[in-house]
Amino acid sequence: MDTNYFIVRNSEKQGPYAKSELVNIGITAQTLVWYEGLANWTEARYIEDLQDIFQYKPMHVQGENAAQVYEERIGNVVYHADKMRVTLLTPQGEIYYEYANFGDRFVALILDRLICLVASIIPLVGPWLYYAILHSSEGQATVGQRAMNIRCLSMEGNSIDFGQATGRFFMSIVSSMIFCIGYLLFFGNDKKQTLHDSVAKTIVVKEIGRKKYNF
Repeated sequence: MDTNYFIVRNSEKQGPYAKSELVNIGITAQTLVWYEGLANWTEARYIEDLQDIFQYKPMHVQGENAAQVYEERIGNVVYHADKMRVTLLTPQGEIYYEYANFGDRFVALILDRLICLVASIIPLVGPWLYYAILHSSEGQATVGQRAMNIRCLSMEGNSIDFGQATGRFFMSIVSSMIFCIGYLLFFGNDKKQTLHDSVAKTIVVKEIGRKKYNF
């Protein structure tokens, strides 16, 4: 049985189309496509049965340590090749983020540490609950992060759960050891992750825009 595909054009849902019709209308590698059984709208380049339409071929860096430089998708998040932006794909539309810069994260950290100083009447328990509860909440951010308009997401673009937030908090203690080297890893990581981000599989981002699908 042939698959019926739907696409998004000019922010509007169109279809259904057979694969041959998609060839005729000239979809691109970035065209959002959905078919029954697919969880979310997905760029055509990631749908194996459609890749021959546009013959998408990843670019490679030449040399001994060659690495792919095209966009990477993990879950519902597209990591762009410029290493500056990510796009979260949702059933309702696209949300555009840039990685939170080190200055924003530093200010947020100072604000949160001041709050934890008050909460640390019960050593460690107060700060742990503060970070774990707020990071796993619907807001996805601590008070300091909200003040800087940044938030913590899983690498797949989802909210992190309490267990993941707990692991991230305790790894942040490790990040603070030995001249805060765990935090300095931020500067050498393509996704601007600290040690505790990498271990907990999280990213910290700032929203810069969104697009809503009109259907």
